[in-house]
Amino acid sequence: MSVKIREKKKRLYLDVYHQGARFYISLGITLSGDKLLDKNAWHLAEICRAERELQLVRGDWGFADQLTSKMTLYKFLQDMGKGRTHTDRVRTVLPCLEKFPGGATVPIGKVNESWLRDFQNFLLHDCGLSVSTASCYEQAIRMALHRATRDNVIPKDPSKNVKMIQVPETNKPYLTMEEIKKLAMTPFPLQEPLGDTIKRAFIFACFVGLRISDLKSLTWADINLNPLQIIKTQVKTRNPVYIPLNASAWALINDNQDHKPDDPVFPQLVGTSTYTILLLKKWGRATNITKNLSWHVARHSFATNTLENGADLFTVCKLLGHSRLQTTQVYAKVTDRLRRSAVEALPEITITQ
Repeated sequence: MSVKIREKKKRLYLDVYHQGARFYISLGITLSGDKLLDKNAWHLAEICRAERELQLVRGDWGFADQLTSKMTLYKFLQDMGKGRTHTDRVRTVLPCLEKFPGGATVPIGKVNESWLRDFQNFLLHDCGLSVSTASCYEQAIRMALHRATRDNVIPKDPSKNVKMIQVPETNKPYLTMEEIKKLAMTPFPLQEPLGDTIKRAFIFACFVGLRISDLKSLTWADINLNPLQIIKTQVKTRNPVYIPLNASAWALINDNQDHKPDDPVFPQLVGTSTYTILLLKKWGRATNITKNLSWHVARHSFATNTLENGADLFTVCKLLGHSRLQTTQVYAKVTDRLRRSAVEALPEITITQ
């Protein structure tokens, strides 16, 4: 067991190794460059490190962290949400939790199976949410309970024996390789200044499967040259991904220039908003592609096309950075080509009279 302080890009994290697993925890502390302020920041980080180490020791001896288990679930989620985008489920579930009777005041140590089932019903019937959104919010609660169990804040995860909200299967739109090639040959319309960046980033995403949040935060430090691959911690899940770069993907970002490690790969994409989605849709219409383009369509396209080209489900799961194989399985249901090829591979027989 070990708990160490790590610094990355002037931000301080805890590097925790416990019971054979390693995970990282953001402390929400940023170094300023001022000697006195940074000294205080390191001192505060050391206090946090010592407290987390004490929590783990208590857990090893069979004791939950009694102090933290009295923290409300709402506050626990708030702390988890620090540093995440305002659209992250861990943050967007909070208004629903406020409306749920006692939801803002229940201690995380008091959340049980009955409470979770009641909250599921509340999300489905009293919040005006779609089933998929209700499921997304429920997953945020499960994430909090899982982390609280992992960190020995609570002795066991009450969500393990509660069935998740079932979401009806939907087809995820994706682009075939022919459509991607067609986009690559189509100039961006209206002489848009961001056009070249958006075009290269979108097609790049079709070859690597990164989310828009990871495209924006992708730096040259994340590009490994030998072997040629992306090694990056995802913004959404904080899990690392290792994605090989083929010649087409590398050609989209290789400008034969020297870059500092912290330089963004797509600098013009940093700081942009949903405006880029409108531009993608215009580009798609100019190409006469009937599918509505979005950044996630590029990710869907990568997943589906890699499966169609022979990759197994486990490999695609790792390339996408999914923590559960079930999350990746939806892509295997999208394409008809895999099902058709499996049937056509059956041997022919001839029936004689």
